[in-house]
Amino acid sequence: QFDGTARGRRVSPETCPRVALQPDGSDNIRKDGENLTRITIKLWCRDKKVAEAWRGALMAGVSLREAEGHWYYTPNSIFCLANLTHRLEFEEQQEADGRTRPVWVTAIPGVEDPSTLKSWNQADQTVRVSEIMECLLQWSYNDVRRIWRTIP
Repeated sequence: QFDGTARGRRVSPETCPRVALQPDGSDNIRKDGENLTRITIKLWCRDKKVAEAWRGALMAGVSLREAEGHWYYTPNSIFCLANLTHRLEFEEQQEADGRTRPVWVTAIPGVEDPSTLKSWNQADQTVRVSEIMECLLQWSYNDVRRIWRTIP
């Protein structure tokens, strides 16, 4: 099996990812004097043996659940500064009629158009870093789950 996202390397049961992080919602909180975005995640494990190996590294309040032949721990969270934004890059592209239009060149996997992002600010051409993190987590999760479906 060859997997395009694995950069052409052979993907086998031994080399496929063992865990995947799935975003499961977010909210804004105040912690240690800072405004943070808390991204709730599920830590998916390919099998129960992997899940058991991860248990010692997780907080006491998480529980292990089984779904779709795999195991996951919930709830887990990662944090990001709530108001931290990233300015997206655009380049001018010339059309056949001589007019120019801005073309988005910042790559966020799984996002075709920055205006579809909840935190998109057209005037500043920025998006919140926490939303980019959620997009990256979702894209990575989808990719790992696709690999798990192809590798027994």
